[in-house]
Amino acid sequence: MAEKAEWHLENKAKGGPLDLAAWTAALWKDARVQAAWPVVADAMLTVAQWKFDHAQDKEGKQPPALDADEEAFAKYFKSLIAHESVADGIPPAVPWDDLAARKKWTNAQLKKAQAVRGKLNVPRERFRQTRTGEFVWAGRQP
Repeated sequence: MAEKAEWHLENKAKGGPLDLAAWTAALWKDARVQAAWPVVADAMLTVAQWKFDHAQDKEGKQPPALDADEEAFAKYFKSLIAHESVADGIPPAVPWDDLAARKKWTNAQLKKAQAVRGKLNVPRERFRQTRTGEFVWAGRQP
């Protein structure tokens, strides 16, 4: 799904910027995404079921159920994009302490970027989120 999302943003949206809702809707219209989504949802259900079966405290909890509709796809896609995005403008190969001292980005943005890029600030993200909340392809030069 991440590959398809990246391809769409790079090729169809010309690198962005693209609103998350429009991006989700465009991907959902793709027949290959609709064919793949139930398989992905089933795999996630299998993992969730295993976790439920091996949980110590199940009291009062319901076992997971398969949810392969458009709303579940949108929720999954939002999570996927959040996991592979950093705030726009964070330069690579600059020590995190130096970036924090500049005060251009919030601590939450820097922590998220650090989680994606690692301790040496090496770009690994697929997407960058603009200040307006839209997304651009990380390979697009500003």
